[in-house]
Amino acid sequence: MAASAGLHLYPWQQHVVDVVLAEGDDGKWAAFEAACVVARQNGKGALVEALVLADLFLFETPLVIYSAHLFTTTTETINRIVALIEGSDHLRRRVSRIRRAAGAESVEMKSGSRLRFLARSNTSGRGFSAGRLYLDEAQILGSQAMAAIIPTLTTAENPQLVYFGTAPLPESEYWRQLRARGLMDADKRGRLAFLEWSAAPDSDPSDRAAWAQANPSLGFGITEQYIRDEFHALPATEFGRERLGIVPAGESASAVPPAVWDDAQDESSTLPESAEVTFAVDVSPGGRSAAIAVAGVRSDGRRHLELVEHRPGTDWLVDRALQMDAAWPCQWVADPAGPAGPVVAALVAAGIRVRSASGRDLSVAAGGLVAALSSGAVAVRPHPMLTAAVEVARAKPTGDGAWTWTRRDATKDISPVVAASLAVWAAAQQPEYDVLDSIL
Repeated sequence: MAASAGLHLYPWQQHVVDVVLAEGDDGKWAAFEAACVVARQNGKGALVEALVLADLFLFETPLVIYSAHLFTTTTETINRIVALIEGSDHLRRRVSRIRRAAGAESVEMKSGSRLRFLARSNTSGRGFSAGRLYLDEAQILGSQAMAAIIPTLTTAENPQLVYFGTAPLPESEYWRQLRARGLMDADKRGRLAFLEWSAAPDSDPSDRAAWAQANPSLGFGITEQYIRDEFHALPATEFGRERLGIVPAGESASAVPPAVWDDAQDESSTLPESAEVTFAVDVSPGGRSAAIAVAGVRSDGRRHLELVEHRPGTDWLVDRALQMDAAWPCQWVADPAGPAGPVVAALVAAGIRVRSASGRDLSVAAGGLVAALSSGAVAVRPHPMLTAAVEVARAKPTGDGAWTWTRRDATKDISPVVAASLAVWAAAQQPEYDVLDSIL
């Protein structure tokens, strides 16, 4: 269909289309979310165009929304899609109307299918009910904009959210968390199809093999000479990000200094089989996801910290907690006044004794985690979702120099780091404490 309109896809682009449009046994899209990370000028625009044309002319999706951060990107996409349609008689005759008025750009089909172009904002998408959302320039995707636009898919029969972007920027908090989820094992990332072309972080930027690894259109739409010219023209950090897809280490406004977090990582860290451990539970606002972290003392006396579970929703948590409670000599801790409150009640009802953490305890735990990491007292078993949570975790002052984690932006999932800080805090406390044996 794309080729019939003069749009010929490269092999890697055909692969992306195959993955995005894969169907499950029920005939619906296998992925609820699909994300493609690729360096600039590789041809992601052609991917958007092919998929949008398929929505309008093959699937007759009732409403398709395309959104980009920059007005120029949106305008260019509009012009290219319209040019493909108007340049093909077999496509043009199926169109009812093309609107170009600023702020109301759209393509309306005789079938009733519609394509709308929306500028990205904290209110864009409100009032619409779309079947598929295309979010371009996802590296500049704000959490509040996401909160406004994702609900447009709620009532769709077969919804899908498709992201396109380059390597994360310092402020790309939502994109960083999505990427971290995409790099997890398939059974842990939910219904996310994730495709990324990038060089290894320690690649030599002058290595032609690294250029090829990060640029699937090399030899098609991009030449080695062009990349060589960029290599000489751009600062090393920006060449690495923009052309090789390498995210510079240490880029974060986190309450946890990146260098401190990196130094604490220890892939070999484990706990003795007979160790007494502390499990901590936290839940993201609205119960969208939950996390269980564990802390304990290693055989060398250093404390071990690990994210043992992080999954969407909370229905799974009680059963998993019962398994852990039976397998380890342990204590449990959570904040019953926060988003984890309903889960705490369920844990208590299931027979698990849960230590109650107060608001002051949360503050002590947050600052204590950073102090313990900085001193080298804690070793962290690496986990992509724990690192992603740390990267977006921000500090909220509580007075007298103290601070705690902030949940002001409910779209940022910091439950793994909140659980981690509670686990480390409770593991260092004396055993005499108030336990929730019942919920009054």
